[in-house]
Amino acid sequence: MEKRTTPTESDFPPKLSQPARRALAGAGIQNLHQLTRFSQGEIRRLHGIGPKGLAQLRSALAERGLSFQKENRQAHMKQTEKPGRKTSTDALPKIERRPAHSYAAVRMQVPLPFGKYLQPAWAKVDDWLARQGLSHGPAIIRYWTTDMSAKLDIDVGFVTDHAFPASQGIVTDVLPSGRYATLVHIGPYQGKGVYKANVAIIEWAKTNGIGWKTSTIDGVEWWDSRVEWYFNDPATDKDPKKYKTELTFRVADDS
Repeated sequence: MEKRTTPTESDFPPKLSQPARRALAGAGIQNLHQLTRFSQGEIRRLHGIGPKGLAQLRSALAERGLSFQKENRQAHMKQTEKPGRKTSTDALPKIERRPAHSYAAVRMQVPLPFGKYLQPAWAKVDDWLARQGLSHGPAIIRYWTTDMSAKLDIDVGFVTDHAFPASQGIVTDVLPSGRYATLVHIGPYQGKGVYKANVAIIEWAKTNGIGWKTSTIDGVEWWDSRVEWYFNDPATDKDPKKYKTELTFRVADDS
C-alpha cells in the first residue's frame, strides 16, 4: 500500500540535494503533492534545482502517479497582455529573511486608481532629500491598507541609508526586519503587470497556507509591511520591458 504523507511531511527523494531542498522550502513547497501545483519550468528556475534534482523529482512524482503542472501559465499571460507590452513574473515567490530599511515618503490617502498621485509624491521626496544633501535607494510604495472599496493608506517615497528626522510634510519610517514573501516582476510599471504580480503572490500564499502579518484597527486591516520596490528610473532607463519591481509582504509566522 502506498504511504500517504501529511501536508507538512516531506516525501522528496532521499538523495535529493540539500540546495534543492532549500530551494523548494523557500518557495513554500514541502512535499510532492504541493510540487504538482507548479510546472517543470517554474521549478527549473529555482536557484538550487539542477537537471539531476529535476529528474529525481520527476521520477518521484511518476512513482506516485503524479506529475508537474502543464506549462500553460506563461502562454496564458502572453495571450492576455497587450501587444508590445511584454511582462514577466516567471520566478516563484519565496520566503526570505530581510533586514530593516529606513525610508522617507509622503503619507497619503488615495482613491483608486491612484497613479496620478505617485510622480508628484516621488518628486517631492526626491527634492526634499536633495536639499538636505541626502542620497536615496529604490522608489517604494508601502501599502498600509488595501480595502479597494475605500481610500488606500500608502507611503510613497524612497529607501534611505539611515534614519533621520521628518520635516516639511515628509515622513520617515522603517520597514521592519523579519520574514517576507517576495516576488520579482520584470516589465513596464504601467499596465496590469505589477497588479498581476500582486495577485500571483497572494494566490501562492493561499495555496501554501501562508498568512500575512496584519492587525485590525476600527474594523480595517492594516499591513505590517507590504511594499512594492521600483528599481528603475523611467527618466533615465528607456526600456520598460527591463524594469524590475519587487514585492515584499511580511508573513505572519515570523519565527
